Amino acid sequence: MSALVVERHFSPEDARRDPYPALPFTVPPGTRGVTVQQSVTPGTATVDLGYADQFGVRGWSGGARREFTVTTSDATPGYTPGVFRPGEHQVLLGLYHVPPGGAQVTVRVELHPEGDLRWVRGDLHAHTFHSDAKGSPAQLAAAARDRGLAFVAVADHNTVSHHPHLGDALLLPAQEVTTYHGHFVAHGPGPQLEFRITDARGIRAALDAAARARLLTVLAHPVPTCPSCDWTWGLEDQFDALEVWNGPWLALNWIAREKWLGLLDRGVRLPAVGGSDRHQPDAWPDLGDPLVQVGSPTTWIKAAGTHRNDLYAGILAGRTCVSEAPGGPLIDLALQGDHLHYDVSGEPGGTLCVYAGREVICRVPFGGPLRGKLALARHPAPYYRAEVTALAPPEQARLARERWPQHVRPQDVAERVRALSGAVWP
Repeated sequence: MSALVVERHFSPEDARRDPYPALPFTVPPGTRGVTVQQSVTPGTATVDLGYADQFGVRGWSGGARREFTVTTSDATPGYTPGVFRPGEHQVLLGLYHVPPGGAQVTVRVELHPEGDLRWVRGDLHAHTFHSDAKGSPAQLAAAARDRGLAFVAVADHNTVSHHPHLGDALLLPAQEVTTYHGHFVAHGPGPQLEFRITDARGIRAALDAAARARLLTVLAHPVPTCPSCDWTWGLEDQFDALEVWNGPWLALNWIAREKWLGLLDRGVRLPAVGGSDRHQPDAWPDLGDPLVQVGSPTTWIKAAGTHRNDLYAGILAGRTCVSEAPGGPLIDLALQGDHLHYDVSGEPGGTLCVYAGREVICRVPFGGPLRGKLALARHPAPYYRAEVTALAPPEQARLARERWPQHVRPQDVAERVRALSGAVWP
């Protein structure tokens, strides 16, 4: 753990001028928690204590406590657990009583790193009968558990009525903000966001409200698969992540990938995620086509735990991989020193392609577990990523051409992506 110690002397004049001073400190990526300890002399002084992040106050002890801890999943009473977004945070002080001789305040800030990380698989976009599906949350959870998933985000349209009914630990609260010109998913418990939006200012207001509620926002399926699915509001770089893969790959997902790559080319560090968009049927076991069941695609997140806030922290850090199914390929791509390392596991088949920006720098048949490394000096690029691809089944390609003839070219359906890594940056 790293620690920062700040000492300040406050006079009665300081208290009159600014009774609520803040002590800023920087939270680096990979932080899972913070502990703050305060000491005040003389004992006759009263200096209140609290904590804020970029979006507002996360807790206040007043004069009742001299120490608190906040983590992604737990917190001292009076404080709110949640994701630690990198950037400036603040220890809040309240100069309730400063004696004539002043008060000496010492604050120690201790940062908790994430620690050991592991890959966890789940689905970040599914629906129940709280919006336009027929199945219950319990049926969705049972189907997800059958497929070996560790989490499913229930993102019913324009409602949070399902949140009190997500008693199964596998189910995560979310909402799909569904406008007539595009959708986004807000992950986490919180207020229902405004969806009756008629201009980009409304989107900006909804994103601001999500930030204040500390929700993680994901731009959903920005492709023309339905009249309101494609995203036309702009502000793509204001989201926390982009749903690069929604449902079967040949459902126009190459369009979403191209939009994601365009943002990466502009220097926007936007993590990639996926979601099945499964509208759970009123049945379990789920006998539907596996191509459209929950977990197709699967989003893998490398995280410190399975609490939703640990998963969100993994997404924000870009530690993701989207795969065709729970047993599909998992691509672990990481920068270590001056090399790019790849580790690919899961059901074999197809070809691994590693990219430096838009350029393919490695192409290897994926006939079984793959491990390797590439020297960055030979392939300088603003970002790196990887995919496992295979030939597209002719029947699926034909269906895609028939359903969306104006959006499908022969090269778009010649191959299908089996797995897609998040981007990593040097």
